[in-house]
Amino acid sequence: MKHRSRLAAVAVLLICLVGPGCTQTAPAAPAVPAAKVPVSNVHPTQYPATIQPDEIVLTLVGNPANSISVQWRTSVAVGTGAVAYLPKSLADTFTPAKPFIVKAATQRVFSANCVNDAFCNHHTARLTHLKPDTDYVYAVGDGSVGGFGERHSFHTAPVRPEPFAFAYMGDAQFGFSRWAALQKAAARQRPDAAFFLMAGDEVDRGNDRDDWDDLLTHASGVFSHIPVMPTVGNHECKSDGFPIMFEDLFDLPHNGPAELDPERVYAFNYGNALFVVLDSNLPANLQVPWLEQQLGDSSATWKFVMFHHPLYSSEPGEDHKEVRETWGPIFDQYHVDVVFEGHEHAYMRTYPLKGGQKVGTPAEGTIYLISSSGTKLYEQVPAPYMAVNFTNTPMYNLIDILPATDKAGDKLIFKGYDLEGTVRDQFSIEKNTPE
Repeated sequence: MKHRSRLAAVAVLLICLVGPGCTQTAPAAPAVPAAKVPVSNVHPTQYPATIQPDEIVLTLVGNPANSISVQWRTSVAVGTGAVAYLPKSLADTFTPAKPFIVKAATQRVFSANCVNDAFCNHHTARLTHLKPDTDYVYAVGDGSVGGFGERHSFHTAPVRPEPFAFAYMGDAQFGFSRWAALQKAAARQRPDAAFFLMAGDEVDRGNDRDDWDDLLTHASGVFSHIPVMPTVGNHECKSDGFPIMFEDLFDLPHNGPAELDPERVYAFNYGNALFVVLDSNLPANLQVPWLEQQLGDSSATWKFVMFHHPLYSSEPGEDHKEVRETWGPIFDQYHVDVVFEGHEHAYMRTYPLKGGQKVGTPAEGTIYLISSSGTKLYEQVPAPYMAVNFTNTPMYNLIDILPATDKAGDKLIFKGYDLEGTVRDQFSIEKNTPE
C-alpha cells in the first residue's frame, strides 16, 4: 500500500477490504448499487474501464536520464500488467525484435460514488537502466504473449545540460475538452517537450474517479508521450481531506519530507534545472527544513518551485498569508527564479519580487506566475506587484531552457499562448553572460 497518513489509511480500510493501494489480486468486484450512495453523490463515469489498457500516463521518477514510470488502467478482469519497450532505433519491427519486458505493480482502485464502475485496476511499471538522450518505443498490456497494445514513445533526458522545453498549465478542473485542446496545442507546438507541469486542481472532485477518467481520457495521446508532473490542489483533497485518488493514480518521486505523505511534496532535476513541488494544502512550516535543504544543496543553474495557492493573489478576497510569510523569505534567500502557481483561474505574472517589493531585474528577485487552463474563470483586482494580468483566457505556457555557450549566457524564454495560438505574454531571463 502506498504510504499515507494513518487516518487516511484507516478510512480506506473501513470503506472496503480491497481498497486503494492494495496490490493483492481480488475477485472481480460488482458495481456498488446506487441505493447505497446518497443520490447527490452519485457520479457514474462516462469512461468505464475495460480489458483494453487506457489512461496511459508517464511520470518522471529517479533520474530522468535513465528511468521513467508508466501507468495505465484496466478493468478488474485484467489482474496483471507489463510494459514492453525498446530503443526506437531497434524497434522498426517491434514484435519480433524481442523487447525488454518489465512487470507492473497492480493495485485495485475503489470509488464508491462511481456506481457504474466502482472498481478498476491501476498498473504501474518503472523502467530503469535506460540510455540517456534516447528515443524509446513501448507498449502496455497484461504481459502475455501477444498481450500488448499499440505503441507509444518517450525520450530520456540527456546527462549533460542541453536545451530543453517544458509546459506549464494551471487549473483544469472544469471543461476538460477546452483543457485538452490547449494541452494538445502545446504538444503539437513542442512535441519534444520534456514534461508538463500541472499546478493543482487537475479535477473538481479529487476523490471521485469519474473526474479523473474524464481528465485522463482527454489527455490520451499526450501524457503517454510527454510525462506529467502534477501538484496537489485543494480540489484533490475534497471529500475527506486527503488526496487519496491523486496518490493512487500518479507515480511520483518519494523524496519529500519523511514526516509527510510521499508524492505530495517532491523534487526532481532535469538538465541544469531543479524543480521543487510543494503542497500548499499542508502546513507550510512542515515543509521548510526540506525546502531549504533542496534549494541550499542544489548547484542547479535554474531553480523553480510549483504549488497551488499563490503567494501574491490576483483574485478579490484571496490572500494566502501563511505560505507567503513562510516560503517567500526562503525563495528570496536561495533565489528561486520562477514560481508556478494556480488556484485563481486567471493569468498573472508579477514583476521580479524580493521581500514583497518590486526589484529591477530577475537576477535580484523571483517571478510568480498564475495560469488557468479550464473553463472556470475568475475576475482580478489590480495590485502593484502585477506586471501582466488578464482574465477570461485559458492558457498553455511553454518554457525553453538554453544552457550557456561561449557567446551567450544561460537563458530562459517563456511564452504564454491562448487557444488560438496567440502569444499573450512573454519574457526572458539571462544569467552567466560571458564578458
